Amino acid sequence: MRLNNAPALLPGWGNVTPFTASDPDYFPTATRPAPTDPEWLAALEEVRTYGASNSTVRTPEQTEIGLFYIEGSMTLVNRLARQLVAQESVETNRAAASKQLLAHARLFAALNIAQADTYIRTWRVKYREHFWRPYTAINFLYPGTNWTPLRQTPCHPEFYAAHGTLTPAGITAIQNYLGDDVIDVTTTSISLAGVTRHYTSLNQIIEDVNVARIYAGFHYRSTLVRSNTLGIAVANWVNDNMMTVLSESRRASRR
Repeated sequence: MRLNNAPALLPGWGNVTPFTASDPDYFPTATRPAPTDPEWLAALEEVRTYGASNSTVRTPEQTEIGLFYIEGSMTLVNRLARQLVAQESVETNRAAASKQLLAHARLFAALNIAQADTYIRTWRVKYREHFWRPYTAINFLYPGTNWTPLRQTPCHPEFYAAHGTLTPAGITAIQNYLGDDVIDVTTTSISLAGVTRHYTSLNQIIEDVNVARIYAGFHYRSTLVRSNTLGIAVANWVNDNMMTVLSESRRASRR
């Protein structure tokens, strides 16, 4: 992967060469809603109400969700994958154990390649759209309110939402590994120490991440629903095109 001297999170990150399809714009991406779009205006009002530092309508559980998912997606989803792998019975037969180890390696390769390339493409969209964060939009449209989010706003454009693209990318990789959405796991977060959340569905984690970004005051719902599709598309492409079984002739050529 070519870094182009661009640290992650800075504008140039969108110019990094992807692991997957060589065209960085291979996967279709959405454009942001116009500021006059009723969908965006409703999303703005939602985050203004629920994402304020002094919100009177956000419940204690919603606040917990918002703070729980301040942690970045890459560490959070990798930890989740390790938990799920640890729940599996350990194979004692040598051949079966080898297959199990290979399957685990495949999972983490698919997960991290999908998240890495989703990261790159998310940053391309961010600096294509240059959309304002709720903090800026609300204080411009409602002057004098001195609105502040639950936590300090990240210092890059709002559309796409990185957690909204990267989390579905990682979760989809796990779903492709498990072949199912059903889980039974208690998760933790480094951004809210001592708090746990229990899940029986992987899709519920995506849903919680989406609303968490609203409760934290970082993103609009209209952005999150558009962001999710990118991560899912990249993860499925990785699964279908990069995690395939090698033919016998290709295996022999690599020995």
